[in-house]
Amino acid sequence: MSSFPAPNATLGATEIGSVVGAFLFGIVTLQTYNYYRKFPGDSALLKTTVALAAGIGAYDISVARLTLYGEPQYIASPPLSEVMTILFATLLYLIVQTFFANRVRILSGHWLTMVIASCLSLLRFIANMGSVGLLFHYRRVTILHEWPGQWLVTTALALGLAVDILITASMCYYLQRLRSCDSKRLQNMIESLILWSIGEESAHHAHGIRS
Repeated sequence: MSSFPAPNATLGATEIGSVVGAFLFGIVTLQTYNYYRKFPGDSALLKTTVALAAGIGAYDISVARLTLYGEPQYIASPPLSEVMTILFATLLYLIVQTFFANRVRILSGHWLTMVIASCLSLLRFIANMGSVGLLFHYRRVTILHEWPGQWLVTTALALGLAVDILITASMCYYLQRLRSCDSKRLQNMIESLILWSIGEESAHHAHGIRS
């Protein structure tokens, strides 16, 4: 006799998850559309690979796994496409945060903020890689709710937030110092850069939480 919960005991969670999932899918679709529109120069191979990876992951979770209802040892194991997505996202986080930290160095003329942000981002990378390693080894998502998986996920999220706040605050501070110039055009440009910096870092951190 399977100990897996009966369907009528999980319909509420399924309904809520479906609604939230549809909302998030709409956001991902919009982001994909903007990517294809703004970066037409990217190779067709890259664009096709991204589309296939997303499609395979969605099919594996929504169709293939649901056919295994009553066998939690299979349903709880993450598909390879999902683990690979986390792996690539982890690499991108490190690159993006290092890039913005370097922009702060250029604006300020000092290395301190960049060194601190880069070290924290590297620690986040290590924590995320630890989570990926646990998923590959144990082949079940519940490991991230146990020690040390839960500790690694919490640490990675906290470090990511700390780096985003540090970079955003530093960029806004140094850009604000540049507003003392007499050129109205340059002042408006700096204000736009400040708003852009806040928006980009907020979007990056929100994406990290969803992943």
